[in-house]
Amino acid sequence: MTITLTVGDFNNRVKANIKTNEVFFVYGLLWLDEHEARLYSYYDDSYLPICDPEACEILRSHLSNEYLDGALFQTWVSDGANSLEIHTLYWAICGDLDKTPPSKWGDKIFIRPLPEEYDYRR
Repeated sequence: MTITLTVGDFNNRVKANIKTNEVFFVYGLLWLDEHEARLYSYYDDSYLPICDPEACEILRSHLSNEYLDGALFQTWVSDGANSLEIHTLYWAICGDLDKTPPSKWGDKIFIRPLPEEYDYRR
């Protein structure tokens, strides 16, 4: 069993002053354009910035240059200078959460190899 967190769950960690520096499954609305990338909460305006230029480049090559829709990541989330941030993205699955669950969205977009200790399929 794995636990998938929302962007809002991370905001609650910040409010509770819980330090974050770990690999998580996290989902939300991916905003991707030519200048920036963020993963927004489905429930409010909170977001996690994606601070992984390599991942952004790969995502842009698989998606349109401007993308706003559902995304599920396995990624490292840690405390940044001003907020929590996503970096070291391992893979992403993108699709429309309102229509189908992430398990039926399609193929993973692989960004970089997943370290064995985070490969929960083993």
